[in-house]
Amino acid sequence: MSEGYIKFSKNKFRDFEYYIKKNNEELYKNQIAYEVKWGDNEFYYVRLIDDSLMSLKDILKKMDIGVDKSDINL
Repeated sequence: MSEGYIKFSKNKFRDFEYYIKKNNEELYKNQIAYEVKWGDNEFYYVRLIDDSLMSLKDILKKMDIGVDKSDINL
């Protein structure tokens, strides 16, 4: 997968979407925009758009979902 994407399982991606919806106002203030691609292997690949004021790692820390380091290509 392309550089800058983090791989999510279906359940982890649902958690990510829930967090985004729940914290929409804060993320809007930080100009968060993201792109999602669905892989053939039923995984989702997420990356933030370059203008975001937070990193995807920061969001994951706030979510505390424990993404494996082997899945991170930042």
